Amino acid sequence: MSDVFGARDYRPAQYVAEPQLLVFGSTANREVLLKLKPGAIAEIEGAYGRFSYENYDNPNQIWVAGGIGITPFLSMAESLKAQSPQIDLYYCVNTDTEFVDFANLSKLVQLHPPEFRAIPFVVDKQGCTSS
Repeated sequence: MSDVFGARDYRPAQYVAEPQLLVFGSTANREVLLKLKPGAIAEIEGAYGRFSYENYDNPNQIWVAGGIGITPFLSMAESLKAQSPQIDLYYCVNTDTEFVDFANLSKLVQLHPPEFRAIPFVVDKQGCTSS
């Protein structure tokens, strides 16, 4: 399945017995993020009405979706332009049957290589951490 998404043997993180969190942030949060130490606890909040890749100047973006939460990302991916940023979309589900609009996502990846990549993560196949 990962070949369909344009990624091969690429995982969002290595999963171990203890919970881990990989944090990505804007330049506004750079000072705070640089002070984080291994094992730190962080809370991640949403985009609050600015949910568009066009609202950010970052040439490289990471999108993370789970289950039905893929729908706004599909909408954004459908609006990608020729000069879009490099986007890696991590799409996480519990089982293969939970993928939403998989065919459309695959088509979007094929329409926008190499700018848009989708990296699937299926908990039943790849495991997860407890929280």
